[in-house]
Amino acid sequence: MTAAATRLAIVAHRDPRGEVGDRVDLLVAGLRTITDRVVLVADALSAAGRERADALADRVVVAQAGSVLALIAAGLAAVDDEVCAAASVLVTDTERYGPLPDRDMLGILAAGAPTTGAWTWTPTAPRQHLEPSPWLWAHRDAFDGETWRRWWRAARDDRDTLGVHDLVLALQRGGARVSAIRSHQDERIQRAVLEVPLEQPFFERLLFTADPGDLEQHALGDPGAWRMLQGSGYPMRVIARDLQQAAPPRQVATTIGAMRVLERWPEELSAGPRPRLAVIAHVYYPEALPEIGVMLQHMPVDWTLIVTTGSEESKAAIEHRFEREVSSWLQRLQHFEVRVVESNRGRDISAFLLGCSDVLRTDAAGGHPFDVVLKLHSKRSPQDPYPRATRFQEHVLGSLLGAPHALLQLFIDEPELGMAMPPQIHVGYPTLGRAWFGNRPLAERLARRLGIDVPFDDGSPLAPFGSMFAARPEALRPLVDSLGWHDFPDESGYRDGGVAHAVERLFAYAAISEGYIVRTVTSPEVAAESHQMLEWKLQEILQDVPGTSRQQVQLASAATRAAAAVAGPAVRVLKGLRLAARRALWSGRGAR
Repeated sequence: MTAAATRLAIVAHRDPRGEVGDRVDLLVAGLRTITDRVVLVADALSAAGRERADALADRVVVAQAGSVLALIAAGLAAVDDEVCAAASVLVTDTERYGPLPDRDMLGILAAGAPTTGAWTWTPTAPRQHLEPSPWLWAHRDAFDGETWRRWWRAARDDRDTLGVHDLVLALQRGGARVSAIRSHQDERIQRAVLEVPLEQPFFERLLFTADPGDLEQHALGDPGAWRMLQGSGYPMRVIARDLQQAAPPRQVATTIGAMRVLERWPEELSAGPRPRLAVIAHVYYPEALPEIGVMLQHMPVDWTLIVTTGSEESKAAIEHRFEREVSSWLQRLQHFEVRVVESNRGRDISAFLLGCSDVLRTDAAGGHPFDVVLKLHSKRSPQDPYPRATRFQEHVLGSLLGAPHALLQLFIDEPELGMAMPPQIHVGYPTLGRAWFGNRPLAERLARRLGIDVPFDDGSPLAPFGSMFAARPEALRPLVDSLGWHDFPDESGYRDGGVAHAVERLFAYAAISEGYIVRTVTSPEVAAESHQMLEWKLQEILQDVPGTSRQQVQLASAATRAAAAVAGPAVRVLKGLRLAARRALWSGRGAR
């Protein structure tokens, strides 16, 4: 092919770690179906990133730039000789997923792309806070002119003052024809400046990486976007691994619409292989076994029940209750056993990860004995008043086991799903916005040691509070392979800020670090109650805070921090007075 016929693609790539992942591989593979040469221009590349980029692109350019547009401009300047000789130039970046397997990219081009001028996948819009990443394909009559070159020279110093929209307008004023390739159905679901494409072959990554507050303000937060990607045939594990570093997990869970309300009907699983299920329940209180048994009555697959406990006496009591009060209820139960764990250090957490490590680790053949494990325990929360502790138990078990067939169906339908857990409890507990409590410093140290490489959420972690959840064993690998009994202190160390509470907050982060997504699941009844109380709380908190929802959040946060700064010294003085009084009291008692 002669140089004059070359179709050139300039692709900007920005990654804080200088890495090049599977998302970029798939994108470039798709671009090669419509272009002849790909130039990848990156702001930084690690050694591994550079090696992968060299194998992927025809030419790699590394240039420092303050924005994607400036990076593209630097790339255009670096390969100006190729641009001058090209028949067409496509400029874009890697901030998108695609091409989607169910979209005929070449067919879309043939149906709508102009043979002259320039075109974009979607209509461009003036620069706003949420603007799709650039995509423009120009033919020679559009880019072989001063308008094109003057605009890109200006873009080299771009500080969010230029957008592709500006270039489109400039080209149009210069007499070039600029078209938007889109399906006739796009207009009915266009959302501000971001679109969920029905037929376009690429999908904006910004829909899943933007701040949920910004998406909510523009009414862009649409869980249908994730479902559309699932239905397209695009490998969802690629997206799950990609989003692992893109934003904190709670933010990603919000943008992808990770909550599922599990319906009870129909009570049948879809056709296909049934997951091998193990229920692992730590029962410290034998009298609680029937309560757990009631919730496990209608499992839709053959399953195994493993109960862990702390003593031989407790084991005998559990086996007795199981035979007399529970066994007749449990449909499709294939195997039952009670294990006495080596130590009660770490309670249900260590009993699960260490006492049942053989269930969670790979077997001799390199697989896992079970596809899904359901972790439960006889949670009593004796430190809490009875109504509050009971509500917590009902919230967790009702969310996980209200519709067990629907829970397992999620794992069948979504290979990218690593863990399903109840939503964060907030009725009766002051957890909203601060559920790390005193556990974050230790959780961060443990995460570094265990290789859990995920950005932590502020305020509240994405975590299975109550330490009950369903998961694929392989999603728990960092916790199973690296912890030992010595990591958990004795009973005196079981407190907030201790290892067990820190690990409880790491379960979901471990799954995400292994390249899976995490969902919260609940029943209609729990969802209704939780939402109603949550709405009341928000009404009370925000009723006197003016502005948009984004402004309300910012104002409320600023006011709370200011109040805390003022109250801090007073609180410290009161604590000091209280301590002095206590010391004086004990001193007086000693004198007597």
